[in-house]
Amino acid sequence: MKRRPIVILAVSFAVVLAAGVALAQVGTFAPSFSDVAEETASADSVPPVKDPKVPVAEKASGDAEKTPEEEEPAREKPKDIELDEPAKPAEEPTEESAEEPADSTPPKLVITSPKDGAHFGENKLKYSGVTEPGARVFAGEWEADVFDNGEWQIVLILSPGKNITTFRAQDEAGNVAKATITAHLDVSEKEFSAHQKYGTNSDPWEKFSGTGPPGTVIELLSKYGNARMVSEGSEWYLKLHFEGLQEATSFPIVLEASTGHRMEFTFTYKPKAVGFSAHQKYGTNSDPWEKFYGTAMPGTVIELGSAYGSARLVTEGYEWYLKLHFEGLAGPASFPIVLHTSTGEVMDFSFTYDPKPLGFSAHQKYGSCSDPEPYDVFFGTATPGATITVTSDYGSGSVVAGEKGGWDLKVYFTGATPGQPFVVKVSDSEGHVKKFEFVSYTGGEK
Repeated sequence: MKRRPIVILAVSFAVVLAAGVALAQVGTFAPSFSDVAEETASADSVPPVKDPKVPVAEKASGDAEKTPEEEEPAREKPKDIELDEPAKPAEEPTEESAEEPADSTPPKLVITSPKDGAHFGENKLKYSGVTEPGARVFAGEWEADVFDNGEWQIVLILSPGKNITTFRAQDEAGNVAKATITAHLDVSEKEFSAHQKYGTNSDPWEKFSGTGPPGTVIELLSKYGNARMVSEGSEWYLKLHFEGLQEATSFPIVLEASTGHRMEFTFTYKPKAVGFSAHQKYGTNSDPWEKFYGTAMPGTVIELGSAYGSARLVTEGYEWYLKLHFEGLAGPASFPIVLHTSTGEVMDFSFTYDPKPLGFSAHQKYGSCSDPEPYDVFFGTATPGATITVTSDYGSGSVVAGEKGGWDLKVYFTGATPGQPFVVKVSDSEGHVKKFEFVSYTGGEK
């Protein structure tokens, strides 16, 4: 019985010892209040606490401060311990504070070339400069090329004298900056001149003339027609035709030159009251064509039609001329020609084709040949349908003259002795004869 207290005492001691070991382990791994508060305030990687009323340090302190004598651990902060409050997480920014301030600064705009007030002799000038990357640069309605680094460039046409150009840069936010530069185009009025000859004309055209440097491009522009030329010498001349003029009218003509000059003229069209007339020149011809001429109001459409061909023109002045060619005429023939106009005139004519008899002719193309099988070509004229014959000791051939009397024939001279000339005779079925000489050569002998 006396040993029983000793056993109870030993068991109690063992329980206390085990509890002490457990508390020692808890004290080793759980952070203290100060450690937790310090880590919470300094660590950037810890996300902000969404409930600021519950600091991170308070949540970690309960288990770290427990003792064996305490009852069920309390989660409240001990009132008798003064702790440094951990830093409160920054409040999340409101929607207003998150917005970046609006960009109201105008973009950079610098003109680096040309120099302000510089003088030039050519009307094409390249402007360049620097702006804010991403901005756009304009000269009036024309947009410059802007590169990724903000450099920009554009080519503009100068007018004679002083040219003031304002450039405008606009960034993505809509801010605008402006810069102005002056350039002078030096063109002496004595170097270029232009003169109008009539001003008023009953014919639908006008003449211009003047002086200028060789190579000057001159353009005349109007609502009824345009003309362009490049001058070859120091003097120039240009005729401007008008189309579609039916009645008296006045309109402007603009002259532009590559020297930078621009001039304006006025032309007045006063047509004459001219009746229509038409005349046939030959009626009979040994050549297969006929000529017609007459008078008409400018702009009149004249058409000629026949079984063998047709022709058409629009008159420019009060006098007109038209040539009508015929095709497919194999021999003498007579046929009608009808004339129509856009003003309603209709006139009938007749044409007779009376070809001359073709005389006989014969020609030799080569006269010699060094090919392994030597040959020559003969050609000429004869009566259409006549037979032309080529004969020699080494070769012969024949052909019939075509509808227009032409003929040609290729003849091989097989077995001809190299270096020894021989006679070739050309004749037709009407008794004409012509003789030629031919010689063949071996390679390199000729």
